[in-house]
Amino acid sequence: MEKHTGDSKILRDKKHIFFDFDGTLVDSLNDVSTSINNSLIELGFEELSPTVIQSLVGPDLRDTLTTAVNHRSFDFDTFIPVYVEDYYHNCVKTTVLYDDVINILQVLKERKKTLYILTNKPVKQTTQIARSLKIVDYFEEIIGPDTYDKAKPDPIGIISTQKKCGLHAKDMVMIGDTEIDILTAKNANIDSVAVSYGYREKEVLNEYSPTFMINKLKELIL
Repeated sequence: MEKHTGDSKILRDKKHIFFDFDGTLVDSLNDVSTSINNSLIELGFEELSPTVIQSLVGPDLRDTLTTAVNHRSFDFDTFIPVYVEDYYHNCVKTTVLYDDVINILQVLKERKKTLYILTNKPVKQTTQIARSLKIVDYFEEIIGPDTYDKAKPDPIGIISTQKKCGLHAKDMVMIGDTEIDILTAKNANIDSVAVSYGYREKEVLNEYSPTFMINKLKELIL
Protein backbone atom coordinates (compact mmCIF):
# COMPACT_ATOMS: atom_id res chain seq x y z
CA MET A 1 0.00 0.00 0.00
CA GLU A 2 1.27 3.46 -0.88
CA LYS A 3 2.05 5.56 2.17
CA HIS A 4 2.23 9.34 2.20
CA THR A 5 3.24 11.71 4.92
CA GLY A 6 2.88 15.45 5.35
CA ASP A 7 5.44 15.87 8.11
CA SER A 8 8.98 14.79 8.93
CA LYS A 9 8.07 11.56 10.71
CA ILE A 10 9.67 9.51 7.92
CA LEU A 11 13.13 10.62 9.02
CA ARG A 12 12.44 11.55 12.64
CA ASP A 13 14.11 8.40 13.97
CA LYS A 14 16.60 8.03 11.12
CA LYS A 15 20.15 9.21 11.68
CA HIS A 16 21.85 7.80 8.59
CA ILE A 17 20.39 8.41 5.14
CA PHE A 18 21.49 6.69 1.93
CA PHE A 19 20.49 8.56 -1.22
CA ASP A 20 20.42 7.15 -4.71
CA PHE A 21 21.85 9.65 -7.19
CA ASP A 22 20.41 9.58 -10.74
CA GLY A 23 16.66 10.13 -10.69
CA THR A 24 16.69 11.00 -6.98
CA LEU A 25 19.07 13.91 -6.43
CA VAL A 26 19.91 14.75 -10.04
CA ASP A 27 18.11 14.56 -13.37
CA SER A 28 20.89 13.25 -15.58
CA LEU A 29 18.92 11.31 -18.17
CA ASN A 30 19.66 13.52 -21.16
CA ASP A 31 23.43 13.51 -20.61
CA VAL A 32 23.48 9.76 -19.93
CA SER A 33 21.42 9.11 -23.08
CA THR A 34 23.69 11.29 -25.20
CA SER A 35 26.85 9.54 -24.04
CA ILE A 36 25.42 6.04 -24.34
CA ASN A 37 24.26 6.70 -27.89
CA ASN A 38 27.47 8.50 -28.88
CA SER A 39 29.41 5.45 -27.69
CA LEU A 40 27.13 2.93 -29.39
CA ILE A 41 27.34 4.80 -32.70
CA GLU A 42 31.14 5.04 -32.42
CA LEU A 43 31.28 1.27 -31.96
CA GLY A 44 28.95 0.60 -34.89
CA PHE A 45 25.68 -0.09 -33.10
CA GLU A 46 22.30 1.58 -33.45
CA GLU A 47 21.33 4.18 -30.87
CA LEU A 48 18.68 3.46 -28.25
CA SER A 49 15.53 5.46 -27.61
CA PRO A 50 15.30 7.73 -24.53
CA THR A 51 12.57 5.46 -23.15
CA VAL A 52 14.80 2.40 -23.35
CA ILE A 53 17.73 4.23 -21.78
CA GLN A 54 15.51 5.48 -18.95
CA SER A 55 14.67 1.85 -18.16
CA LEU A 56 18.40 1.07 -17.93
CA VAL A 57 19.06 3.62 -15.19
CA GLY A 58 19.08 2.04 -11.74
CA PRO A 59 20.30 -1.54 -12.24
CA ASP A 60 23.86 -2.51 -13.10
CA LEU A 61 24.41 -1.12 -16.60
CA ARG A 62 26.45 -4.14 -17.72
CA ASP A 63 23.43 -6.42 -17.70
CA THR A 64 20.73 -4.00 -18.80
CA LEU A 65 22.65 -2.41 -21.67
CA THR A 66 23.85 -5.76 -23.03
CA THR A 67 20.24 -6.94 -23.10
CA ALA A 68 19.00 -3.70 -24.69
CA VAL A 69 21.60 -3.70 -27.48
CA ASN A 70 20.88 -7.39 -28.10
CA HIS A 71 23.70 -7.98 -30.57
CA ARG A 72 26.12 -10.89 -30.41
CA SER A 73 29.13 -8.68 -31.17
CA PHE A 74 28.38 -6.19 -28.38
CA ASP A 75 30.97 -6.38 -25.62
CA PHE A 76 30.39 -4.28 -22.51
CA ASP A 77 34.08 -4.24 -21.63
CA THR A 78 34.81 -2.64 -25.00
CA PHE A 79 31.90 -0.24 -24.65
CA ILE A 80 32.58 1.05 -21.15
CA PRO A 81 35.89 2.93 -21.70
CA VAL A 82 34.39 4.65 -24.74
CA TYR A 83 31.35 5.63 -22.70
CA VAL A 84 33.40 6.79 -19.71
CA GLU A 85 35.49 9.07 -21.92
CA ASP A 86 32.45 10.55 -23.66
CA TYR A 87 30.49 10.95 -20.42
CA TYR A 88 33.44 12.70 -18.76
CA HIS A 89 33.00 15.54 -21.26
CA ASN A 90 29.19 15.53 -21.28
CA CYS A 91 28.08 14.61 -17.75
CA VAL A 92 27.11 18.11 -16.61
CA LYS A 93 25.95 19.67 -19.86
CA THR A 94 22.25 19.41 -19.02
CA THR A 95 22.26 17.51 -15.71
CA VAL A 96 20.57 19.48 -12.93
CA LEU A 97 19.55 19.03 -9.32
CA TYR A 98 15.92 18.31 -8.64
CA ASP A 99 13.93 21.06 -6.91
CA ASP A 100 15.14 22.15 -3.46
CA VAL A 101 17.89 19.54 -3.20
CA ILE A 102 20.50 21.86 -1.69
CA ASN A 103 18.02 23.28 0.80
CA ILE A 104 16.88 19.78 1.79
CA LEU A 105 20.44 18.54 2.27
CA GLN A 106 21.26 21.60 4.34
CA VAL A 107 18.25 21.08 6.60
CA LEU A 108 19.09 17.42 7.07
CA LYS A 109 22.65 18.29 8.05
CA GLU A 110 21.34 20.88 10.51
CA ARG A 111 19.21 18.11 12.01
CA LYS A 112 22.42 16.10 12.57
CA LYS A 113 21.71 13.50 9.89
CA THR A 114 24.65 11.67 8.31
CA LEU A 115 24.23 11.52 4.54
CA TYR A 116 25.60 9.07 1.98
CA ILE A 117 25.23 8.57 -1.76
CA LEU A 118 24.71 4.92 -2.75
CA THR A 119 24.61 4.61 -6.52
CA ASN A 120 25.25 2.27 -9.41
CA LYS A 121 27.18 5.04 -11.16
CA PRO A 122 30.96 4.80 -10.67
CA VAL A 123 32.33 6.88 -7.81
CA LYS A 124 34.53 9.11 -9.98
CA GLN A 125 31.63 10.09 -12.25
CA THR A 126 29.29 10.65 -9.31
CA THR A 127 31.84 12.76 -7.47
CA GLN A 128 32.53 14.84 -10.58
CA ILE A 129 28.84 15.66 -10.98
CA ALA A 130 28.19 16.19 -7.27
CA ARG A 131 31.14 18.58 -7.08
CA SER A 132 30.02 20.49 -10.17
CA LEU A 133 26.50 20.86 -8.73
CA LYS A 134 27.94 21.91 -5.34
CA ILE A 135 26.52 19.11 -3.21
CA VAL A 136 29.55 16.88 -2.69
CA ASP A 137 30.42 18.31 0.74
CA TYR A 138 27.06 17.30 2.23
CA PHE A 139 27.94 13.62 2.04
CA GLU A 140 30.03 11.51 4.38
CA GLU A 141 30.82 9.08 1.57
CA ILE A 142 29.94 8.33 -2.04
CA ILE A 143 29.56 4.59 -2.56
CA GLY A 144 29.42 3.15 -6.07
CA PRO A 145 29.55 -0.29 -7.69
CA ASP A 146 33.34 0.05 -7.84
CA THR A 147 33.67 0.64 -4.08
CA TYR A 148 33.08 -3.00 -3.17
CA ASP A 149 32.97 -4.43 -6.71
CA LYS A 150 29.24 -5.09 -6.34
CA ALA A 151 26.23 -3.16 -7.56
CA LYS A 152 22.82 -2.54 -5.99
CA PRO A 153 20.59 -4.37 -5.11
CA ASP A 154 23.49 -6.07 -3.36
CA PRO A 155 23.37 -4.43 0.09
CA ILE A 156 27.13 -4.45 0.70
CA GLY A 157 27.37 -0.65 0.54
CA ILE A 158 24.89 -0.30 3.40
CA ILE A 159 26.04 -3.30 5.42
CA SER A 160 29.73 -2.38 5.19
CA THR A 161 28.97 1.16 6.33
CA GLN A 162 26.81 -0.22 9.13
CA LYS A 163 29.63 -2.45 10.39
CA LYS A 164 32.39 0.12 9.89
CA CYS A 165 30.53 2.86 11.76
CA GLY A 166 28.67 0.71 14.30
CA LEU A 167 25.22 1.72 13.04
CA HIS A 168 21.84 0.19 13.86
CA ALA A 169 19.51 -0.87 11.04
CA LYS A 170 16.57 0.96 12.64
CA ASP A 171 18.51 4.24 12.33
CA MET A 172 19.11 3.85 8.58
CA VAL A 173 17.02 4.46 5.47
CA MET A 174 17.50 4.19 1.70
CA ILE A 175 15.92 6.82 -0.57
CA GLY A 176 15.65 6.25 -4.31
CA ASP A 177 13.56 6.30 -7.46
CA THR A 178 13.75 2.73 -8.74
CA GLU A 179 12.93 -0.80 -7.71
CA ILE A 180 16.67 -1.38 -7.29
CA ASP A 181 16.76 1.02 -4.34
CA ILE A 182 13.77 -0.60 -2.66
CA LEU A 183 15.31 -4.05 -3.10
CA THR A 184 18.65 -2.82 -1.77
CA ALA A 185 16.94 -1.58 1.38
CA LYS A 186 15.06 -4.86 1.80
CA ASN A 187 18.28 -6.82 1.34
CA ALA A 188 19.92 -4.70 4.05
CA ASN A 189 16.87 -4.98 6.35
CA ILE A 190 16.34 -1.22 6.52
CA ASP A 191 13.42 1.04 5.60
CA SER A 192 13.04 2.56 2.15
CA VAL A 193 11.57 5.75 0.76
CA ALA A 194 10.58 5.65 -2.92
CA VAL A 195 10.36 8.94 -4.82
CA SER A 196 7.79 9.08 -7.59
CA TYR A 197 9.31 11.93 -9.65
CA GLY A 198 12.30 9.96 -10.96
CA TYR A 199 12.81 7.30 -13.60
CA ARG A 200 10.07 4.83 -12.63
CA GLU A 201 6.31 5.14 -12.60
CA LYS A 202 4.60 5.16 -9.22
CA GLU A 203 2.71 1.98 -10.11
CA VAL A 204 5.98 0.14 -10.71
CA LEU A 205 7.45 1.32 -7.41
CA ASN A 206 4.35 0.25 -5.49
CA GLU A 207 4.79 -3.31 -6.74
CA TYR A 208 7.97 -3.51 -4.63
CA SER A 209 6.30 -2.23 -1.44
CA PRO A 210 8.56 0.58 -0.27
CA THR A 211 8.17 1.61 3.37
CA PHE A 212 7.10 5.08 2.21
CA MET A 213 6.34 6.81 -1.06
CA ILE A 214 6.80 10.56 -1.58
CA ASN A 215 6.02 12.73 -4.57
CA LYS A 216 8.54 15.47 -3.79
CA LEU A 217 11.84 15.24 -1.96
CA LYS A 218 10.85 18.22 0.16
CA GLU A 219 8.34 16.00 1.98
CA LEU A 220 11.34 14.66 3.89
CA ILE A 221 11.72 17.90 5.84
CA LEU A 222 8.22 19.41 6.03
